[in-house]
Amino acid sequence: MQEYVFAYLLYFSRNLKGFVEAQKRGTWEPPSYQSLAGKTLGIMGVGDIGKGVANMAKNFSMITRGYTRNSHDCEGIDQYYKVNEEQDFATDLDYLVCLLPQSTKTTELIDKAFLSYLPPHCVLINAGRGASIVDRALIAALQSNALHAAVLDVFTQEPLPKSHPFWQLDNLYITQH
Repeated sequence: MQEYVFAYLLYFSRNLKGFVEAQKRGTWEPPSYQSLAGKTLGIMGVGDIGKGVANMAKNFSMITRGYTRNSHDCEGIDQYYKVNEEQDFATDLDYLVCLLPQSTKTTELIDKAFLSYLPPHCVLINAGRGASIVDRALIAALQSNALHAAVLDVFTQEPLPKSHPFWQLDNLYITQH
């Protein structure tokens, strides 16, 4: 799971899509790109997988925030946030990785209000549970460019129906876990 998360973190930070587009145009004009160093990564769900992601983020000199109810002992997390601190947690994140388990408290946690706390350049990666995200709120955020991109590995309904609007969004990346 760490490799999955960091494949996409590097994809976006190093702007691999921009390099492919320059190659297709046959132009020697490297696109802009950034390092992960100094970027802020929010991790929702700091269990075993979240801890692994946080510890790997430290190898890239990232700043890490953890959103959790129980875990507070991961050396890779710089600052912890808990329930009712969603706005403080989400504000100024460059990347958000959701690894939450399925529960009544995590269902539809990432809703319109939560997404509004994220900056427009933020990339959301959900590899936890599909029910954590309100689909229509995510679609609206992506369509209005209130969120740069989303990578989804899990969905409320799997397989994702061909008629689902997610398939039509250019800034949404679907992986079939």
